[in-house]
Amino acid sequence: MLISQYSKMEYLNGSSIVCRFLPKDLAILVTQYLSYIRPLEILFSQTLYGTDATKDYNSYLFMKKGKRMNADDIRNSFKSEMLHYGLELTISGWRYCFFLY
Repeated sequence: MLISQYSKMEYLNGSSIVCRFLPKDLAILVTQYLSYIRPLEILFSQTLYGTDATKDYNSYLFMKKGKRMNADDIRNSFKSEMLHYGLELTISGWRYCFFLY
């Protein structure tokens, strides 16, 4: 389960905590990443970027070069990766295809 503090419906229900469940296969991958890879990232970030970056690596999933990625950074990274594979696909396009099928 992922817990976030943002919701488009926040103004209706007054709650800013949103729980989301990942599909089983994705949940296993994320768990393995957080168990095996992320601790190494945290160790390397402390060496490369200092203790302030380490705090963010402990709290935020999307990081790049010691800095938190904002929504635009994530969208641009996704689009760039898709272009690398010859696909002109944005996150909104992916969501449309994902929920369509």
